[in-house]
Amino acid sequence: MSDVDFGLSDDEFWSNPGKEPPRRGPLPSIPATSGLELAAPSFASVTGRETLPLVARFTATHEELARVSFARSALITVVDLDRNSFYCGFACDQEEAVTGPPPGAALTRPRPPGRMSRRFVIDLRARAQIPWQPSELLVTALLEGQPSNRVRTRVGKPPDAYVDPAVERYLESRSGRPAAQGPSPQPGRPYPSYSKTAESPIAPRPTGIALTAELPKLLRSGSRCPLRGSFRLPVRPEERVSAAAAEAFAAQARSFDLGPPDGELTAVVAVHLLITGIRRPAPRWFTLAVPIFGPLDERSDPPIGAGHFALDLFAPQGEPWEPDTYLVHAWSREALCGPISLVVRAEMIERRL
Repeated sequence: MSDVDFGLSDDEFWSNPGKEPPRRGPLPSIPATSGLELAAPSFASVTGRETLPLVARFTATHEELARVSFARSALITVVDLDRNSFYCGFACDQEEAVTGPPPGAALTRPRPPGRMSRRFVIDLRARAQIPWQPSELLVTALLEGQPSNRVRTRVGKPPDAYVDPAVERYLESRSGRPAAQGPSPQPGRPYPSYSKTAESPIAPRPTGIALTAELPKLLRSGSRCPLRGSFRLPVRPEERVSAAAAEAFAAQARSFDLGPPDGELTAVVAVHLLITGIRRPAPRWFTLAVPIFGPLDERSDPPIGAGHFALDLFAPQGEPWEPDTYLVHAWSREALCGPISLVVRAEMIERRL
């Protein structure tokens, strides 16, 4: 179960997800503060279940409910902790989300005081399009960039399922955890870059990710929006690079005249970047394979590696030219950073004749 108690057993997430907890008085209990809370079953059988239900409770004042639509704006994010892969989708079907205010809507009249809660049942497998395979999943909901509590759930075989060792070895060989190679996208001039600079943010300790972004004052063709990140992250054995991969990267850096790296390539970790908007919340995300140079901190288990990255957000991943408040998050397994906000106003966009 998650750290938010919705009063549901694992089976009830499938059989009775709308069950209300016992009342302590004549009226339903409403959380004292606004926010978004999640609960999920602790385990889902990969063979016995076809869905993975998630229960979300959105608590807000009447004024907040009139301005923010969960159905139109809420996102569900999933990190596969085994493979460090990332999935994201709208919490609700957008073709059916026809009620409520549009994202970023302004209030037209005062609302009464008080707050209320709304509950939503979400099929995590369908909404986030996660592969249906044994995995440990870390789930977070976002509403206008603000994260919910984070819940873990595990998809796997039932404890009493027959295990064929030969089949298990074959599945493990195809589990989506290939040996680490070089950085991706490949470094360039000036971006992407994987070297520490004077503008690189300070990485959190003991582990975590830090982000900064620099939005130009005038957005025109050819403008750049540098996003810089620094991190300290645990490194698993499959994320360490071979000596051959390290030498291949060093040769590539020399051939492209990118200057000497910050040390010998030691490991490559995945960092997932998510960009959303307040008015246009449709998510865009991409994954960086970020290098770690130099020795790891072996005093921790697993050891910790530090690294840096910089890229242009206006590059082919998408150009946020339209007026909006853009929100950027970064994930890598349990590490989550953000949001950082980039406000694009109409007067910042150069008119195109």
